[in-house]
Amino acid sequence: MLGMLWPPKTRRFGRLLDDPNAREIKDIYGLCGQGEYKLAFLRTDVPKEMKLVVIGHSVGCYFSLQILKHGPELPIIRCFLLFPAIERMTESPNSKLANPLLCWL
Repeated sequence: MLGMLWPPKTRRFGRLLDDPNAREIKDIYGLCGQGEYKLAFLRTDVPKEMKLVVIGHSVGCYFSLQILKHGPELPIIRCFLLFPAIERMTESPNSKLANPLLCWL
């Protein structure tokens, strides 16, 4: 996946400077915010003609799937999911407790 430890210098946290139409990403450190940030990065900073191979490991597989779902215009030619956390998430002991609660919320 996009292993960015620090945002590029052309960015402020949660907003793309190059795109005046970009909306503020409210939850930049949350799961949804990270997915939005990665999609925004791919849409604005990666050349349109560049072919993409998306690789995700563990929870990065979730981001990879979100990119495939919400970025159909991106030129992704391959996607690899390595040991996806999402594969058996509902079978884990923590999920058996949390899943009914989260579904109720």
